[in-house]
Amino acid sequence: PRYAGLNAPAWALIHQEETYGISWHLMTSGADRGDILEQRTFPVSGNETSLSLNTQCFVSALEGFEALLPRLEQGDLAGVSQDSSQRSYFGRHDRPSEFGQMGWDRDAVELDALVRALHFGPYRNDLGVARITEAGHAFTVLRTTIEDSDSSAEAGTILEVSDAGLLVATGSTALRLTGLTESTGEPVSPEQVAQLLGLN
Repeated sequence: PRYAGLNAPAWALIHQEETYGISWHLMTSGADRGDILEQRTFPVSGNETSLSLNTQCFVSALEGFEALLPRLEQGDLAGVSQDSSQRSYFGRHDRPSEFGQMGWDRDAVELDALVRALHFGPYRNDLGVARITEAGHAFTVLRTTIEDSDSSAEAGTILEVSDAGLLVATGSTALRLTGLTESTGEPVSPEQVAQLLGLN
């Protein structure tokens, strides 16, 4: 596996991989280093989240195991060695840059990938959340949409506040933030966020 270790789907999204997959491999003394017995890959859509990518992995893993089962019943454990030159590993203490803080001077595509990667749905997430902080206030961002913008506004400028979300200028184009919550998980409106951050 190119992405070995913990939270692999999230790291693949952060790095904007266009394909992903699952591998059934032999267990060895080294984590995720055994010969590959069965592998399935699939394209990663532009709106994939860690939740949806994990779900797709479960489906592919079941399909892969069904194909592998006859070989296992015959005792056929011949596999293909992993290419260690393509390998990366993410451990328990690895975290996204800036610990999930959304730096507006970054590219909108990069920020959108971060938000999707840190969206685990209702499941436990020890990796972190995408967030915006200002003047002692912190908010979690659950969803974003990249939008074209002709504005020459400085990165971080709020271009629009509406029920459709906050539209923010980034280092490239504009990014609309929706699904905003308090750090406690309570939903908060775009207008409330803009007021608390002193943006309107």
